[in-house]
Amino acid sequence: YRENNDQEQNLYTAFLQLSISPDASIQLEARSRDIEFGDLQSRFDDSFMAADRRNIETDTFRIGARLKTSSASNVLMSISYEDETDIKHLERTSPPFGPFIEPIITLLDSLAKTDGLTLETQYLLKTDRSNIIAGAGYFSQDREVNRTSASSSGGIPLPLPPIPPSPKEDIKHNNAYVYSTWTAMPELEFTLGM
Repeated sequence: YRENNDQEQNLYTAFLQLSISPDASIQLEARSRDIEFGDLQSRFDDSFMAADRRNIETDTFRIGARLKTSSASNVLMSISYEDETDIKHLERTSPPFGPFIEPIITLLDSLAKTDGLTLETQYLLKTDRSNIIAGAGYFSQDREVNRTSASSSGGIPLPLPPIPPSPKEDIKHNNAYVYSTWTAMPELEFTLGM
């Protein structure tokens, strides 16, 4: 309904599941998402950013497996990798002041690259009166952001101090859990977990 209020999104997914045997199967999945948009916010003063743009591209790859270890138990495993590129372009205009007779235009651009790895495994045991679920996981993510800026007035570049680099983010997380449900009678069930 206004300039630069557009959004375009493309999503592609491929999925394959193979049964290696009656007791084992694997899954392969690839997903790609590309979204590009302008200024989508609605403000009370009807202002909008005519030149702001953002483009996010995300690629995800996952491998999963299921192994039936007995008639009552299964082991599940999953490995996924994600790669994301996030590009932002912002443009701000300030009214003239001081020696500047033309508006001051400032451009801010950023490029953020993120990649992450997730590993998960889970053991499931089911009997007539109880269930046990145990699992563990690992998550790792690296993120790096580069920013640049430029200003001009009447087409003449203005000096700006450089933007200091953002520290690289390196996130790691481990988890483990186990819990069990036990049915004492049809109306009473106990759950214990940690």
